[in-house]
Order: sequence, then C-alpha cells, then structure tokens
Amino acid sequence: MLASAAESGGNWLDNWWQQPWSGDARVYGWLVDAPAGIRVNGQPAADLPESLDTVLDSANALFMGEFAFQKGRIGLFADVIYYDGTDKTSRTGPLGEQRKVEVKERVWLVEYGAGFELVNWNLGERDNSPTLTLSPYAGFRYFHDPIRVTVPPGPVFPGVSVKRTVEINTPLVGAKALLTLSDRWTLAAGGDYGVWDDGEVDETWQYIGTLNYHFAIKGVSTEVFVGYRKLKLDLENDAGEDLEIDVELKGPVIGFGVGW
Repeated sequence: MLASAAESGGNWLDNWWQQPWSGDARVYGWLVDAPAGIRVNGQPAADLPESLDTVLDSANALFMGEFAFQKGRIGLFADVIYYDGTDKTSRTGPLGEQRKVEVKERVWLVEYGAGFELVNWNLGERDNSPTLTLSPYAGFRYFHDPIRVTVPPGPVFPGVSVKRTVEINTPLVGAKALLTLSDRWTLAAGGDYGVWDDGEVDETWQYIGTLNYHFAIKGVSTEVFVGYRKLKLDLENDAGEDLEIDVELKGPVIGFGVGW
C-alpha cells in the first residue's frame, strides 16, 4: 500500500525522494466467468472458457501477478495476466447442426501506471483507530490477443478459419480506497475507466474489491487476500473484419503476496 500521510509528512512534494523505496509482489488466481464471446460473420461462434475448470483445461500456460513500488506517497504499479490456450467446444447451429469450434489465443493483459496518496483519514480518536486512504492513479491498459477461430465444414455450413489480432494500449484513470481495520486486516476497493484509443476500443472499465489478512513469515511481511474483480473491454467491430470479440471478465480472486 502507499505510505500514509502521517508517515510522509505534510509537504510531500518537497521530501518524497527522501523516503525509502518499498515494494510488494503478489500472485493470484482469478476464477473468471464468461470472459468473452466471439461472432463470425455476425453469428455467435463460441464463448471462451466460462469456469475455472475450462480455463485450466484449455490453458497451455497461465500467469497472474501484481507488482507495486512506493516511495513516500508516490507509487508505481503493474498487473500482468498471460494466457496461452486452445479451447474446443461444440455449438448447435441455426438449423440444428453441430459445429465443432476451435479457438486459439495467446493473451497479454497488462495494466501499469502511477498513483499517489491524496488523503488519509483517521476514523477514530485513538492512534490505533481504523484509517481510510484515498489514492487516485493514472495509467494504461495494454491488451494483446492474436486469436484464431476455426469451424470445420459440415453438411450445411461451409466452415471458416478466421484470425484477428487485437492490440490496444488505452489510457485510463482510477482511484483506490484502503480501509485499515487493524494491523492484521484491511479492505481495499478500486475502479478505473478509459475511453481514449485509436479506433480499437469504445471503452474499458474495471472494479475490484479485496479483504486482506496480513502476517509475517520469518520476518517477511506477508498477506493473503480474497475478493471480486470485473473488467470490461468493449472492442470496436471493424467492418472489414469477419471476427468480432467482446471481452468481459468477472469472478472471485484469491492470492498471496509479500512485501519488503
């Protein structure tokens, strides 16, 4: 988390570089539900993995991690998701025929940027009363997905093999709130919104909330957390493309982190 106002001092613009660096690293699992729908030639073709089982079954490689560095009230962050997978499903066409749909993709979803602690409120009269910290931030959401959809020909369907590479790097703004209940428990919530890209995305937004439990392992600051996250990428549909993609990821998150 970002340092508190009391720790940083009132004139943080004059002394932030005098504060020591600290860092956090987290690995987590996002148990996503219905992350994306695919349409080929205007017709629904496939839904990408809808549950943890199908995500794991289709994944060739999967990583989710978050990294943050703080110096005084200024912080830098990066959140990285990598998924390489092949999903094979069967769908029923408009005439009742069965279609075997194969979807291959290699996704990078990276969020990165910088924020600062704007305010820190003590919610009680005692020194150990809960505190609430508000930290606005700005950054980018990078999404890279070369995706190929293959539908073999059937009795009433000619079959298709379509590939589209979606790549965006959309600016976004957001805010995080941290409620420190005790030296063990914290609640964190945040959200962001971005709409400024060059014709690839209409808008993107996200919200996330977590409950965190903090402890130490051999003197190392450690935490475990659970929560919920939802992210939306409303991609523009190019009239010249046969493949349309609508991405929505939502579901519980659970993870583990260390700080130094």
